[in-house]
Amino acid sequence: MTSQVGIKPVGQPEGLDKRRPDGRKRPYLALRVLAKVYSILAPVILAIMIIVCLVGLTREAPLAEKLASSIGILVAGSIYYLVLKAISQAIYLLFDIARNTSRIAEGGE
Repeated sequence: MTSQVGIKPVGQPEGLDKRRPDGRKRPYLALRVLAKVYSILAPVILAIMIIVCLVGLTREAPLAEKLASSIGILVAGSIYYLVLKAISQAIYLLFDIARNTSRIAEGGE
């Protein structure tokens, strides 16, 4: 039985392999996935919090209580959005730092 580890399946697009131009695989796959998840979840969480805020305004309660809880939910949703976006951008910033560091190291040799 032969191993077919390096053989690409028929019909697989070229860009699916996620390799760099120099032939190496892109590093930090788990961090890349995590950054992408955070950047996708940020607006989703904010939209859910806005919907919850609007639904909270329709409940039966005193007006001051409804407004206070809705404002609190909006503030919490905004903070979640900002934190998730900041984490995502921080991960991408670390990728840029690592890439530039490796370029400088390769150029100095």
